[in-house]
Amino acid sequence: MIDISEGSAGHAVIAREVERALDRDPGFVVQDTHALLNAGGERDDAANVKSAQAFRTAGLAALEAGELEDAVEQLQTAAALMAKSFAFLREADEYRQLLVESGVAQLRAGEEEAASRTLERAVVFGAESASIPLKPAEEALLAAARQKIKEAPRGGIEIASQPASAEAWVDGRFVGVTPCAAWGLPAGEHIVTMYKAGYAPVTATAVANTEAPAQVQAKLQPARRKLLYDEMLEKLRPEMDHLGGTPPMGGEGVKQAGSLLLSEVVLVVRSRGPVNATEVELFLFDTQSQRLLQRVSGTVDTGSSGLRAAIAPLVARVSEIDWAVALGGEAEDPTARRESTRLVKKWWFWTIIGGVVAGGATAAVLLATKGDGESAPATTGSVVLSF
Repeated sequence: MIDISEGSAGHAVIAREVERALDRDPGFVVQDTHALLNAGGERDDAANVKSAQAFRTAGLAALEAGELEDAVEQLQTAAALMAKSFAFLREADEYRQLLVESGVAQLRAGEEEAASRTLERAVVFGAESASIPLKPAEEALLAAARQKIKEAPRGGIEIASQPASAEAWVDGRFVGVTPCAAWGLPAGEHIVTMYKAGYAPVTATAVANTEAPAQVQAKLQPARRKLLYDEMLEKLRPEMDHLGGTPPMGGEGVKQAGSLLLSEVVLVVRSRGPVNATEVELFLFDTQSQRLLQRVSGTVDTGSSGLRAAIAPLVARVSEIDWAVALGGEAEDPTARRESTRLVKKWWFWTIIGGVVAGGATAAVLLATKGDGESAPATTGSVVLSF
C-alpha cells in the first residue's frame, strides 16, 4: 500500500484506516514497506527479534521439561530483546504471550513477586489469554494482575516526531498520528513506537505518572531507500490524474512501485480536501503491465468517530473486480457471474495457469482467492493459490 496524500495528519489517519481494513480482509496480504525501504538498516533489530523467538522456544521447552531456572532465564532474555526492538515485531501479541509465559515460569520457580510484576506488564500490553495451560494458582495470579492494573493510577504520554504525521503506537496499540497523546495509561513504563513511510521505525520507552504527561520526541531517520521512495511518489502523484488508455494505465511510477516494493499488485491511496468532506481514492494496479485493475472513491469525515466504518466498505469494494475486463477481455454477463463466481471455474484462469502470462494475471489470482490459505512471505511478492 502506498499513500501519496499530501497535507494534514488527517490524511495519514485515513491511510492507517485503509491499511487496517486491508489487514482484516483475508483476500489481501499487506507488505511491510518499512522493512523493504530500510533493508539492511534493520539488521540489528531483526537479529534481536530472531534471537528472542529462539530464546522463547527454548524457554518453553525448558518449562515443559520442568527446568524452571533455565526457563525463567530464557524467557526473560527473550522479553528483553523483544522490548528493545518492539517496532520490528510483526505481531505485538507475540510479546504479550511471552510475558504471560515468563510470569508463569517465574511463579513455578517460586518467584511470586517477580511473577506478579511480569503478569501486570502483560495485562498493560493487553494480554487476554495464555498460550499455555495455566494451573489454578497461575490463573489466580493473572486475575489479580488484571484487577491491580484496573485500579492503578493513570497518566499520559505526549508523542511528537520530526517530521510529523508518523503513526504512533503505545504498547502495541495505535493511538494517533504525531503530534498526539495517549491518556488513561496505567502508571509505569510503556513502549512507544512510531512509523512513517520512508523512515526507519522508532522504539522508545516512557514512564506514565499522575503528575504530568511523559514526553516522547523522536527525530526520524531516513530509510536507506528513501530517495527512491520519494522519486516514486513524485511520479505516482501526477499519474493518478492522467490514467490514459482502454483499459486505463499507470506509468513509470506504478512500474517503479512494483520493483521497489517487490510486489505484483499495489494499492495507491490518495486523500484530499477538508476534514469534514475528505475525498478518498483507492487505485489498484498490476505493476507488471501498469494496468489499473480497480478504482474506488468516496467522501468521509476525517474527524468523525465513524471514520473506520466509512473506510471499510471502500476497501471491500477494491476486490470487486470484473476480472475478464481487468485481464483485457470483455465484460462478463452479470447473470453468468452469479452462476459461477469461483475463480477456478473461469476459462481464463486455466489459460493463465497453463501458460506463461504477464504479472497482471498473477496479481489477479492473488486477489481473487479469498480463503484461509497460507500467507505469502512478507518480502518476496510471492503468490499463494488457495482452493
